[in-house]
Amino acid sequence: MTGARVLRRTRRSLPFALALLAAAVPRASATTFVADRLTDNQTNGCALGGCTLREAVLAANVHAGADVVAMTEGRYVLQRAGTGEDAGQTGDLDLRGPLTITGEGAKKTFIDAQPIGISAPDSGDRVFDLHGGDVTVRGIRMDNSEVRGDGGAIRAVGHGSLLLRGTGVGDATAARGRGGGIFTQRGYSLRLVESRVDNDHAGRSGGGIYSVGKLVVTNSAVDDNHAGGNGGSIFAAGRTEISRSAIHDSEARSFGGAIGASGRLTLRSSVVSDSRARLGGGGVWLKGGAARDSISRTTMVSLHAEGPSAKGGAILVDGPRLGITNSTIAYDDSKGGGAGVAVASGRVLLSSSTVTQNDSRRRGGGLLSAGGVVAMRNTIVAANKEGRRPSDCVGSIRSKGHNLSGFHCAGLGARGDVRTRHPLLGPVQNHGGPSPTASLRSGSPAINAGGPGCPPRDQRGFRRRGRCDIGAFEFRGRRGG
Repeated sequence: MTGARVLRRTRRSLPFALALLAAAVPRASATTFVADRLTDNQTNGCALGGCTLREAVLAANVHAGADVVAMTEGRYVLQRAGTGEDAGQTGDLDLRGPLTITGEGAKKTFIDAQPIGISAPDSGDRVFDLHGGDVTVRGIRMDNSEVRGDGGAIRAVGHGSLLLRGTGVGDATAARGRGGGIFTQRGYSLRLVESRVDNDHAGRSGGGIYSVGKLVVTNSAVDDNHAGGNGGSIFAAGRTEISRSAIHDSEARSFGGAIGASGRLTLRSSVVSDSRARLGGGGVWLKGGAARDSISRTTMVSLHAEGPSAKGGAILVDGPRLGITNSTIAYDDSKGGGAGVAVASGRVLLSSSTVTQNDSRRRGGGLLSAGGVVAMRNTIVAANKEGRRPSDCVGSIRSKGHNLSGFHCAGLGARGDVRTRHPLLGPVQNHGGPSPTASLRSGSPAINAGGPGCPPRDQRGFRRRGRCDIGAFEFRGRRGG
């Protein structure tokens, strides 16, 4: 009995003893390692007298805690050619989170990886190779890296998160792989804030970014990228959110001149422009049957589907459901049809949007339903062409009421629909808000002609007044509250 009582007391006191033990063990504290030497000629530790970037990263990797590598102003050149190891002694900088790398700003702190690029042994190396954990990179620009595989500048494998804030990723190449600038596996989430990914090239898909995990792009630019496959600037296989950003001047040899997505895409308050794709979707290509994608308060201009049968100058939908709200699609072209929006399969609903001045060599200057369904409400589809002939809509177009078109949009005729020769639209330019819009001129038949379902604000964020106008622009819209 006495032994049993002692055992019960021991069991009752064990949690308290463990708590005291945990309190007695000191927690690993974060340490800042200052990289103040621009060379890459030593790996003997951060001794007195200076620390290279490689030495700082190696020291942080073996030190417990959420450490910081602080870079000073200047150009850090990676010179130790890779030998195929992942310990960071040669080639790219192998990172293991939690870790933060900071610089003095993308115009002051640079990492140049040209010496360890594809001309070096072991098929070249990138700048950062992430092997798990949470990593933040802030205030630097990395350039001149080249590999044969995935991730020309950054590759993230394993599980964790990568945040780029105020950072540039440029002039990088994945010669035979994916993600000319950045490649992330499914277990890694990637977030860009006030950053830029530009002038990158991928032999396969994702000229700038190839993301399989979650991708968030905010207040950033992804531009001047090229892909040998899909997604000239971005290819996203996972859930993707892009807001207040510019995706432009990019090219894909297959689909999705600016963006290719097989996961769920949310694109808002952004501009997609001046991009091209050989096979279709000069701006955006959406693939897959399960996703419910959305585009809102976004302008898509000067986008091109260039192949002889390429459809969807601005957008090509092949499978998913897409909602387009408060957006402007203009000055786009395609050779195969649907210069504005083409639907090969799936469903598209346009609400309070404007589709104008698009030009196709074949069927449907504005909208083409070639196997899927296009529905619209409170939307302008007008002044689009098929060669020299007016052509706004072709295929299965369903009206949900209060749309405005020329006389060349089959499927209109629901309550509130307006057909006219003169929509009286102004040019697409800055009228306030995050993206350019096509204004309504005084006397436009779209004014006060909208119906139920109008968003309370137009594409610019201006409050709609009284009975709403048709399209993305409210003629007498009011700023603020």
